[in-house]
Amino acid sequence: MSTSDSAGGPEASSSAPQAASGSTRRAAPSGARGRGRGGKGGRQRPSRLRALARDGWIPDQHGAWPMTVLPIVIGAVLGGPTWEHLVLGFAWTTAFACFNAVEHWVKSPKRRRSAVVRAVVASGAVAAASGGAYLAFRPALAWWAVGFAPLVGVALWEVRAGRERSIPARLATIAASSLMLPVAFSVSASGGFPGSVPARVWVAAGVLGAQFAGTVPTVRSMVRGRGDHRWVTGSVLFHALCTAAVAGLAEAGLISAWAVPVWVAMTVRAWAMPAWSKRRARPLPPKIIGPLEFVWVGLLTLALVLP
Repeated sequence: MSTSDSAGGPEASSSAPQAASGSTRRAAPSGARGRGRGGKGGRQRPSRLRALARDGWIPDQHGAWPMTVLPIVIGAVLGGPTWEHLVLGFAWTTAFACFNAVEHWVKSPKRRRSAVVRAVVASGAVAAASGGAYLAFRPALAWWAVGFAPLVGVALWEVRAGRERSIPARLATIAASSLMLPVAFSVSASGGFPGSVPARVWVAAGVLGAQFAGTVPTVRSMVRGRGDHRWVTGSVLFHALCTAAVAGLAEAGLISAWAVPVWVAMTVRAWAMPAWSKRRARPLPPKIIGPLEFVWVGLLTLALVLP
């Protein structure tokens, strides 16, 4: 599920539409040329969602959505949902969208940056307005900047250096997303003060973040790193260590015991899915890998909110 290797990556692109479009252009009479992108003989218009992603309005990686939404949902359930979680969720989502737009702006060629800058300005303005208003209502939330500032700084530094897919960039983004779980809990418990968050909630945030992080090598072993056994080995070892840690935390009463079988199953999948993909005539496509990762994070979410 990592945003760096989700099902929405470039591997999902197919050359078939391009070939079909090219054959159409060759067969079209000369009078059909120049009729625009949507006319006969011209290139097909991109889908609306793809156009929005291209211009920075929405993430182009499907894994970004669970990372944005689930930490707040889990924190709200553990602490007791209130109307404030809707406000918090809106402010966080627009801030996440602004970061995504900035990343797109940095990656885009100069001739396309004018199209992306609109998304940067719009999402940034909405995030600043909604977040600023809520912060004025709950000033205790300002304490959380101590945790978010270095994480956002690392992510932006990597993006600026052209390393938006690097492991440090992804881990910083994952950590920032996971930190929203105790933030959401604190809204219910004490109006946003970090000191009100118990150990069980911090553990839930860490376990969720570990799942997000584990998705990076698992998906990469089947997509960008396909054929490199180091990704499979690293993914299996990471999941095995996390499974052992979760079992210990469950024994200590810091997390639901239901999380243990989920992690056992995810460890098996870290080995089984790449092996299955390798045995197939054609490797598993991202459009199958991505939805399956959604299933795993969904199961872990249920385990984290169960007693």
